[in-house]
Amino acid sequence: MATATTARVPQLVATLADELRKARAAREQLEKAESRFASLSTGFAASYPEATLAEALASHGATTAEQICVELATAERELAAVRESMERLAGEYALLVQEKERMEGADAQLVAEIDVESARQELAAVVRNWAVLAVARRLMDAAVESYETQRQPAVMREASETLHLITGGRWARIVARVAELATIDVEDARGARRSTEELSYGTQQQLYLAVRCGLVREYAKRGEPLPVILDDVLVNFDPERAAATAVALSDLSDSCQVLVFTCHPEMAQAFIRAGKVSAHFELADGQINRL
Repeated sequence: MATATTARVPQLVATLADELRKARAAREQLEKAESRFASLSTGFAASYPEATLAEALASHGATTAEQICVELATAERELAAVRESMERLAGEYALLVQEKERMEGADAQLVAEIDVESARQELAAVVRNWAVLAVARRLMDAAVESYETQRQPAVMREASETLHLITGGRWARIVARVAELATIDVEDARGARRSTEELSYGTQQQLYLAVRCGLVREYAKRGEPLPVILDDVLVNFDPERAAATAVALSDLSDSCQVLVFTCHPEMAQAFIRAGKVSAHFELADGQINRL
């Protein structure tokens, strides 16, 4: 009897060990299920607002696993339908984008054509305005030319005659420019003009002296003549033009008294040779002597 019992001990130990392994496996499965349940509970609670959480728990508590499987299958079918619809809508959206780009391209071309036409109209308006201004400019230029050639002030006509005499005919006329009223030009016998900046220093002095003579003659015509006092006005002139200037200034004595001062004997002789000196005085040793 003892021998039979002893023989079953290993079998019982093996059975016990197998049952222990099964118990351990069952415990591990239980722990995983509890962890999964806790995770699902946390996710479930986070999925519902606190105000509706109790109602949601009651609803899920009344739902069987079979019902959940049915609802899950239904949800999966609805999700598949939604995905199919999304794919269809994505295709339609792509087509709409292409059509939009095509229409925008057509609109851009239309806008460009409108811009070109607008630019053409603006250019036409500018051309018309330019034509009007060009005609006006030509008319103004003609009026200016007419004034500068035919209607110069009397002062300039008088000054032109004096400059013509002083320069021996090199410069025939003085022109007061309309475009720049503060400047004057000189013109030769062929009509070629030069500004005062293009003249030599001596010619500039002769020009200004001629203008002053014109002013003196015009003033003498309109008011009481006043004496004209000249101090060494010929020092920057060459001998030929100095002699001509002496003649021009001597002619000025027909309109007013002219007093000439000089420390150069040759300049005094130039005025004497002009033939209109009425009195000649010399300052020597602090004394004024009439010659």
